[in-house]
Order: sequence, then C-alpha cells, then structure tokens
Amino acid sequence: RSGVMQSRFHSVDALRVARLRWLGTCVRVPGDEVRHYWEGFERPDIRVLKAPEVGLVMTQGRTHGTGSPFLFGEASMTRCVVGDTEGLGLLGYGQILGRDKGLARAIADLDLLAQDVELGPQIDLWIAAWADELQALDRAEAERVQATRVDFLTLVRGED
Repeated sequence: RSGVMQSRFHSVDALRVARLRWLGTCVRVPGDEVRHYWEGFERPDIRVLKAPEVGLVMTQGRTHGTGSPFLFGEASMTRCVVGDTEGLGLLGYGQILGRDKGLARAIADLDLLAQDVELGPQIDLWIAAWADELQALDRAEAERVQATRVDFLTLVRGED
C-alpha cells in the first residue's frame, strides 16, 4: 500500500452508482458482520469530520402503498462523516436506522475506502459476497411467501 489515497472514480456519476450499490448492501447486512469484517481490515488513517450522532428522521408512508403520502412517525437514525487525511476531498458517509454509532462509523469508513484505487477492489469482493447472501435470503423469503399465496376468484352473479 502506497499510503496515499487516490480515487478510482473519474466521474461523479460513476461514484454515485457504485455508492448506491455498496451502501445499499452495507445497511442490510447484520451490524455484527460488518463490524467483524471491519475490525480485521487493515486501513489507513481516517479523519472524522462528523462524529457518529443520533437523531430523528420523519418517516413517510402511503395509503395502500400507492396512495397519498402521509407522515407515519419518527425513527432514530445515526450518521457519521469521515474524510481522507491527505486533503483530497474524499468523503465517506454512514447513515443507518437505529442508534448504533459503531456501525455508522464502520459504514462511513467502508464508504471512504471503497473509493480508493488500492483498497476499493478488496472491499468490492466483500460487498459482492454480502450482496449474494442477501439475494439468496430474498429469494428464500419470496418462495416462502409464494407458498402461502391464496388466489381469490370472484364470480359475478348475473341478473336475467
């Protein structure tokens, strides 16, 4: 490792697409698994720009999933922002539902280092493995739900 971080993304759009993939995966993986991976990962110095903090977000629902939106209630959220120590402007964000400050920090660190030329491909392997596990769980859940599906048939009674 050269010690200096260097972004592997040459456009904001490419970074946004990759970030959606890896952050979307990280927030669905059990927190203990993310922390276990992160504790064993050799990483460079990271500057904390915004220490993990807990706050509230207002959640929104929709009637029958497609109707008019309404305010459903509040949920706890923890967020953290980290940056590279070389001043390159690379930032890592961690935002999770709940109050787990350690997990928000670990995800922010992963987000930052996944952008690095040298460390990014290694992190991508873990993200891909987690994504495969999540897809398998989603398929199993869909099959379980499908097995209990009930089809209703409505007959219209005609009046002669």
